[in-house]
Amino acid sequence: MTLLLTCLTQNFAVQTSDRRLTRLNGEIAEEAANKATLVGNYMSYAYTGLAACAIRKPTDELLLESMGQQGNPVQLMEGLAEKAAKGIRNLPLGVPPSKRRIVRRTSFVGCGFVGLRNPEPFGRSASHDELHPLLVVVSNAQGIDEVWRPEADWEFTVSQKWLSTDSPFLLHVAGQPLRDEERKSLERELRRVLKRQIHPESVARLLTRTVRAVSARNITVGPNVMSLITRRADVFSTDISPGSGFFPVSDGGRSESGFFRFDKSGDHSARWIYAPVDATANSFYGPNIAYPGQVMMKGIFFGREEDVPPGIVDA
Repeated sequence: MTLLLTCLTQNFAVQTSDRRLTRLNGEIAEEAANKATLVGNYMSYAYTGLAACAIRKPTDELLLESMGQQGNPVQLMEGLAEKAAKGIRNLPLGVPPSKRRIVRRTSFVGCGFVGLRNPEPFGRSASHDELHPLLVVVSNAQGIDEVWRPEADWEFTVSQKWLSTDSPFLLHVAGQPLRDEERKSLERELRRVLKRQIHPESVARLLTRTVRAVSARNITVGPNVMSLITRRADVFSTDISPGSGFFPVSDGGRSESGFFRFDKSGDHSARWIYAPVDATANSFYGPNIAYPGQVMMKGIFFGREEDVPPGIVDA
């Protein structure tokens, strides 16, 4: 099961997940599976749990198709909950009946900025751009409080939490848990970074380090990591070609800092950062991308033609 870390701030949101898939018996099935989707310029989603939410349909595709529909953020969340519940209900799992509800536990976590022209009914004050930072959990076994219930519910529910205007950030953990000392250390580092920097790349680097630390002790969490970035300043942009972070261009690879480098010139605004554990690797992946009612793109891959995985768009 994935470790999915989401950090929501007043100016940006960062969502980081590993890319390992494991079979129900604990064996590693894949190390580069996509679990993340960019939604327009205003949100991102990623999942943890079952890698297939319907017969012959990977969970990331179900998420992509749900987010690609025409609709406002609330309609998309509710549509995702309905589709996931319907798909999982009839999914053959090959486990005893007593374990099916345990295995079915799945969560989709979204984060970003939603417009509210009349924020008062939501307990919010007016903002200069009418945008408000929001965390969303669409799950059959988890809510905003992060605690996994012992068994999956029959339906998926939508839980939401707005970031308080006096809070610097909100951290949410889904899937595999963090140990108390790991969470305290991460929150301490996030406070330190956010006091002196306003760049999401630094936050993505901290979240990636935490995912890899858990990977070192938990076989269900992989070391190849994808981070999605949503910037408040870009929400109203009409650009539908989100840029990636920096990536290796030679066999020599690059250092960790190179993947999370901030472009001070302002010419490069990354929406996603792929950080492989092997810094010398020349294969580079991207997330799914959905612009509701306009564009749906299933994955991105940069690399040699012979290395293109099945179902990946060769960019």
